[in-house]
Amino acid sequence: MKFNLFICLFFTLNISLCFSQESKFYDENSKEIESLEFYKKCNRLAYKCLRQSTDTLDIYKVTLKYDFGKIEPEEYEQVYKLLIKDTTKSNQIIIVKYIDKLYSFETQKKLHDSHVRLPDSVQDLLKNRYRTSQFKLTETSHNKTIKKSIKKSKKCKKKFEKKHPVNINYMYNLDQNLAEKYKDIDLIQNKGILKLKFLTNVSQFNLLILKPNGEYLLSGGHLSDKSIKELITNDDWSIYKNDLQTTIDKYIINGFGIFEKHNVYYHKDHCF
Repeated sequence: MKFNLFICLFFTLNISLCFSQESKFYDENSKEIESLEFYKKCNRLAYKCLRQSTDTLDIYKVTLKYDFGKIEPEEYEQVYKLLIKDTTKSNQIIIVKYIDKLYSFETQKKLHDSHVRLPDSVQDLLKNRYRTSQFKLTETSHNKTIKKSIKKSKKCKKKFEKKHPVNINYMYNLDQNLAEKYKDIDLIQNKGILKLKFLTNVSQFNLLILKPNGEYLLSGGHLSDKSIKELITNDDWSIYKNDLQTTIDKYIINGFGIFEKHNVYYHKDHCF
């Protein structure tokens, strides 16, 4: 009887602690908003919602999924010299794509185990922080995934660079010497001007398209290969900036122009 009473008290206490966790919600302008407004914005195609948690606070933030901007010519030269080895090729559009699967096996194993392990407490269970999985990560399966990812990246690089004046680079974010291990594809680390100016948070943006005139597009969503081709073959981006603004203001769920949502695309092989 006493034992059952203790169990009930334990679960009651843990549930109380879980729901006493404070949550704050912010819009894309870093203004605090109500949770209902936050979730409404999260359903919009032009926005991406991120969460950051501590032991006592959950911070939910609405961020832009796509963003146009422009840098100075000197800054473009910095990026150009950092990425392009063949200096005879001028006026190239630079594309940087972050590969989120490129981890060492040791790091991937830690991430996998922390993600799929059983919850330590009722708080973890109720907040759905962890989930179980039937998939067992092995070094063989990990290497197979990496090999497949690199093969696809090389194919995409060849496909676009052969037909267009672009230079495609693939990025990894961790402080590991992975470039030495995977020498069959050029890899760059997310550091310096790339991290400071563009890909500060790869959870928000994971693709950079940078023109020689300094104009750029950051993307954290899905862009079809057709949309990418439009962007790299047309000098005037005003129409695409209008597509994004129309997506934000009017076609909030399905998007507009190059940002239009095509459900079939998510199941189709694509480069970006």
